[in-house]
Amino acid sequence: MTGWRLGYAAGPREVISAMNKIQQHSVTCAATFVQKAGVEALKSPLSQKCIEEMMKEFKKRRDLMISKLSKVNSLSIKKPQGTFYMFPDISNTGMSSIEFTEYLLEKKGVAVTPGSAFGGYDTHIRISFANSVENLTEAVKRIKEAWGRWERL
Repeated sequence: MTGWRLGYAAGPREVISAMNKIQQHSVTCAATFVQKAGVEALKSPLSQKCIEEMMKEFKKRRDLMISKLSKVNSLSIKKPQGTFYMFPDISNTGMSSIEFTEYLLEKKGVAVTPGSAFGGYDTHIRISFANSVENLTEAVKRIKEAWGRWERL
């Protein structure tokens, strides 16, 4: 249900209470049809099968990205554990995350998100691997080309 922005949280009462205060002032509520779809998604055996298939596919994509990007000299990358994003450290470029993301987009046609958008991570970029294996392979090739440019400076 990507894009429908439905979620739930479980945790210590004091944490959930603080989260609730922020959420109440950020949005009014999820649309009724999204709430009903969320209940169905949590209960349906078919949904569970789809989720398992998606998890396998995202693991495959994650492992592909880690395998290819870990070969890039001086690019520091940690293996994500529960998301379809990775957050590599680009500090060896000497560029801000905004500068690097703009370069990737303008010169290489690869869209990533600057780490500065997440507060205090200006030495990182966020890369989504929620795309086809073919597109991810091409994106990694272009990122490697861009990275090579900075290593030569």
